[in-house]
Amino acid sequence: MLTGLTFGHGRPQIARAVLEGLAYVIRHCLDTAPGEPGELRLCGGGASGAVWCQIIADVCGIDTVRTADAETGAKGALIAAATVLGEYPDPDVAAAALVVERDRFVPDTGVHDRYVAEYAEFHATRELVAHRWDRWVRPDGRCSGG
Repeated sequence: MLTGLTFGHGRPQIARAVLEGLAYVIRHCLDTAPGEPGELRLCGGGASGAVWCQIIADVCGIDTVRTADAETGAKGALIAAATVLGEYPDPDVAAAALVVERDRFVPDTGVHDRYVAEYAEFHATRELVAHRWDRWVRPDGRCSGG
C-alpha cells in the first residue's frame, strides 16, 4: 500500500517508496527477533543494487554487508558439505572462512533519524490495515484476492 502520493510523485519516488517499505519490513523482523544483530548480510538479486543496500542500512541503523557471491545457494551447500566432511568444526567457522565481503554500507545517522519517525508511521499504518490484510491472505499464506 502506498500512502501520501501526489501528482508530483513519479516512478523514481514510487520505486524508492517500495524499497523503503521492504526495508521497514526487514526492520520490523529485526525488532521482533531476539538479540541485537551486529550487522546484516545481504546476498542474491536484490542485493545487487547499492541503493537498496544503503536504504536497508539507513532504515535499520546497522551496518549492512553485501557478499561477493552470486550463487549463494551453492555457497550454502559448500559450507554445509565442508562442515559435514570435517574441514570446518561448524557452519559459522566455515562461513567465516568461505564467505567474502564485497562491500559494507554504514548507516547515515541523519538519514536514520528521519527513517525512525517514518518507521513509526509505517508501523502504525500497518497495524491499522492489518484486519483488511488478514481478509486477503488465506491461512496457508497465499493471497485470496478481493
